[in-house]
Amino acid sequence: ADEIQGIMNGVGGGFPLASTPGPRDGELHEDTWVNLSWRPGDSAVSHDVYLGNNFDDVNAGAEGTFQGNQAETFIVVGFPGFAYPDGLVPGTTYYWRIDEVNDTEPNSPWKGDVWSFSIPPKTAYNPDPADGAESVDPDVQLSWTGGFGAKLHTVYFGDNFDDVNDGVVGLPQALTTYTPGPLKLAKTYYWRVDEFDIIETYKGDVWSFTTQGAVGSLDPANGAVDVTQTPILTWLPSVFAAFASIIFRYG
Repeated sequence: ADEIQGIMNGVGGGFPLASTPGPRDGELHEDTWVNLSWRPGDSAVSHDVYLGNNFDDVNAGAEGTFQGNQAETFIVVGFPGFAYPDGLVPGTTYYWRIDEVNDTEPNSPWKGDVWSFSIPPKTAYNPDPADGAESVDPDVQLSWTGGFGAKLHTVYFGDNFDDVNDGVVGLPQALTTYTPGPLKLAKTYYWRVDEFDIIETYKGDVWSFTTQGAVGSLDPANGAVDVTQTPILTWLPSVFAAFASIIFRYG
């Protein structure tokens, strides 16, 4: 659809917009520098490059995002002498846009799409089970994606949020998996992974999951506000439930 619209806005039946971004749009880029590249529009003579860490600024071409006009269809970012000379920042999403320019054409410049790529965070991410997961097997093996540059991982695990959040003593490991052992049914557990890159330790978020045996998907949710005066309470039953008893309190 974008290409059809681009052809309609172009000249001579060609496709005027920059396309085929590298890295791919939305890609997770595991380095602190990048060589941005693209396929030029069919009528382009040069290219206006916009880059920043805010979508709206790049989309609007705000001050500070314009990196210049150039003939090349690539630009190095994250090295001294180039944009972001101190390197790209882990945990940051960057946005970029290429406007195609041909001063002999009345429709020029052709504003490009805003693309993005992200640098992984220094902290652990992508937990499995996902944060807040329900009906998790009591024999679960926990896993996660290691933070950018992480060499060792320290896991804190328990059934009390504060204990896990405040934990400071743990055994570092090289693997990005952890098996806590058989867990109790219908119980909520908390876990945290701290990442160490040989220089510094990065404290992770506290994640949680609930094992099988508890009801799930409460509606209204626990702690919900502004609920109608005549709500219909719904939930997913425990996998072991034969019937349900409802105890209702208010006040």
